[in-house]
Amino acid sequence: MLSTVLHSDKAIKVSINIMKAFTEMRNFILNNKMLFEKMLWYHIN
Repeated sequence: MLSTVLHSDKAIKVSINIMKAFTEMRNFILNNKMLFEKMLWYHIN
């Protein structure tokens, strides 16, 4: 990732924040799975 290329404290912090953002996004999707399934169903039908 970014920190492996730049080797700076800032790059490490940015990489950690990116991973946290993806983790939060995954948790949001999992917690709202039924809502997304309903939205998809209405979109298809």
